[in-house]
Amino acid sequence: MEIVLIANEKGGTGKTATAICLANALTGLGYKVLAVDFDPSGSLSSGALPENPEWVLYDVFIGACPLDKAIYHTDICDILPTVKEIDVDVAPAEGFLLGTRDNKSLTRLADRLAGRAGAEQVLRSLLRTKQHHLAEKYDFIIIDSAPSDNILVTNAIVAADSILIPCEPSADSLDGIWEFMSSMIAASRNYVGAKAQVDGIVLARCSEQYACYRSSIQDIQTAADTRGLYLYRTRMRMSANIPDAMRNYRPILDYLNSSGVGAVDALNLALEFLESRGLEPKTEFPGVWKDTEGHLFYSRPKAAVQR
Repeated sequence: MEIVLIANEKGGTGKTATAICLANALTGLGYKVLAVDFDPSGSLSSGALPENPEWVLYDVFIGACPLDKAIYHTDICDILPTVKEIDVDVAPAEGFLLGTRDNKSLTRLADRLAGRAGAEQVLRSLLRTKQHHLAEKYDFIIIDSAPSDNILVTNAIVAADSILIPCEPSADSLDGIWEFMSSMIAASRNYVGAKAQVDGIVLARCSEQYACYRSSIQDIQTAADTRGLYLYRTRMRMSANIPDAMRNYRPILDYLNSSGVGAVDALNLALEFLESRGLEPKTEFPGVWKDTEGHLFYSRPKAAVQR
């Protein structure tokens, strides 16, 4: 089992979309995947579960329910959710209980953990303890984290084996990468067992039709090369498929026969992710080929596109 953290300290870089797309594509390729929503915004949970879950990650941490009770099986992948943190002033209009934020938010969890001995390693302990048997149930655990530098992000870094960094083609997003890497280096120095390495950078929310984007992509490639980081060949392009899938709680792979590129990019990201680990799909998937250099890729038959 490999624990993969999706992280960038800048918001709006496509972390949640990358996490949920990668999780669903790996599931479609035959792997067992658990997605952990460790972002107080709860975006991953709200994009995968049509109803507010009865039990969430916060409940597990405080001992209110066992871990397996808070894991929900969906067509996307298995989900360990958190509640969406909302403004209590608008809670009634949103259909939430007023106590939701105070009772089960990850921000409150962070407050409870602050100053406690071993607080930075509680997520690692939860996901790796043998009594939960997660290593026997899953090939990958994918963590969606908050765009910040706090005890929750430190927990995610300490728990992870590898880190995938989505980066929108912009200077601000690139700054978020270096800020996050500083946090990662500090965690590896300060906490026993912290061993995560950056797996690579994924260009997300990408649109190469604009000259400024192409320039930013080249800057990111240069920065990655300078620091010895891998920049994924696959680019997660802007696509209406992805927000539509999350809005309707559908697997992104359901959109393979649509005219959008979201599902195609998700599959190619998963194939490249597996290839970097010396792995291949566990199930036959129509449209998956190898190019002349031996790289796996998905190509959608033109006849399958419904316009």
